[in-house]
Amino acid sequence: MTGIAPAVRMAATADWAGAGAWAGGALLVPALALALGVACRTHRVFQVVYLGLWYLAVNGVAALDYMGVVKSGGLPAGPSPLAVGGLALLLVCAALAIRTARHAVR
Repeated sequence: MTGIAPAVRMAATADWAGAGAWAGGALLVPALALALGVACRTHRVFQVVYLGLWYLAVNGVAALDYMGVVKSGGLPAGPSPLAVGGLALLLVCAALAIRTARHAVR
């Protein structure tokens, strides 16, 4: 809910590239938390990884900017929102596969 304000601002100013990057990032963060939580069985790994990703994005590393913070020519310089959304989908699928495999072993 805290990320709604930037999304509304981007939609109001017709910054569709920024809104797309925002949407991709909004999907990636919980998917990453789920996948790392299921794989490692702890929340600590996500906390460390997410802090590192956030730090790099805020400091202008475009290659890992999953939220579109780094701009080049007024457009997000990071990966495509479709690529970020696709990665989020893969992470959710991986989490489900890991969970299924663990329950099948029991």
